[in-house]
Amino acid sequence: MNRRIAYFTIILLGVLSIFSCNRKTINVIAPNSSTVLNGSAFTYSLPRTVVKFKVTAVRTNVYPGPYAAYAKKFLGIESVFSKRSTSWEIENIKIDAGTESDPNSVFIVESEDQKYINLFELVKTGLIVPFSSTVVNSTTTVNVKPSQAFESVWSDLSATPFMAEEKDVLYTKVLRDSTYVRVPVQKSVVVAKSFEEKAQEAADFIFSLRKHRMEFLTTDTDNPIDGLAVKESLQEIAKLESEYLSLFIGKTVSDTVAREFEYIPKGETNETAIVFRFSESKGLLPMSDLSGSPVVLEFKVEDSNNAETAFLNSAANKNFKKISWIYYRIPRTCQVSLLFNNEELAKRRLPIYQFGEMVQIPTKFFEKGK
Repeated sequence: MNRRIAYFTIILLGVLSIFSCNRKTINVIAPNSSTVLNGSAFTYSLPRTVVKFKVTAVRTNVYPGPYAAYAKKFLGIESVFSKRSTSWEIENIKIDAGTESDPNSVFIVESEDQKYINLFELVKTGLIVPFSSTVVNSTTTVNVKPSQAFESVWSDLSATPFMAEEKDVLYTKVLRDSTYVRVPVQKSVVVAKSFEEKAQEAADFIFSLRKHRMEFLTTDTDNPIDGLAVKESLQEIAKLESEYLSLFIGKTVSDTVAREFEYIPKGETNETAIVFRFSESKGLLPMSDLSGSPVVLEFKVEDSNNAETAFLNSAANKNFKKISWIYYRIPRTCQVSLLFNNEELAKRRLPIYQFGEMVQIPTKFFEKGK
């Protein structure tokens, strides 16, 4: 009887030894310069968050009128633009976030048989990403319209030519009775009108338009004009008056400029950074341009409840030795704010991976049939 028990024990230990030797193992390591990959290795990285800012600013160009010096003399207008200027104002800021692979958090999953690795379910959740540069989705675009040339702001300066014809009297000598006599001769001479003369003509045209407008509004009721025709005529008169009036008071032209900026958080406590700079005279500027004031990015990690903190502390593991755990990162919700001169321009709540804890899950959950 004892022999049978001993014999059966030997057979059982042998079977367990065989199964133990044939068991497929999965190991996870953090690579270094000497790491050599085997044929069944799978490389993945943890995700990191890229915070993106789309900033829209309005650029306003002020052009003084060419007849600004004569505005008071001919029109009685005193407050007019006397010099060209450009001013900027931030109109809108949109805060968004993207995800890319973190080159500082790369892991290698090794298995004796690659069919035992089934990490793609975890990839689908976004908790880990395949380590590849194609995962990076980062673009920076600039949409800046060129400033309008000063000379092209006004296309119509006057309703009359700049050249005028004048009659001039010239004297010539004519031989009469063997004596030269001085005789007057009229001759037409083309001369350019002075700037003041052109300004006066423009002012006279403005008053002429206003006179015609009054005629439309006080028309004889015995010969009424169709209402739609009056409306269109008055609109055209107002348009012409505005164009000619701008020759004296100047023009204001505005356009929109949009730029995109990005920042990759480091995950530091009370992290702040300069994303871009802004100047009321130069507009949106890169971080390196010190002529503008800084626009500061600020991160505030929201406080976790006690249960969540206890879970993260117990699940966190900074030991990257060769053990059978899959590492991933849980993002933390942050208040992302943009500040300019201590004034908040924009704010949004975003999940940021870099502020989250490193956690782990046993590799056996990814083995075939688990």
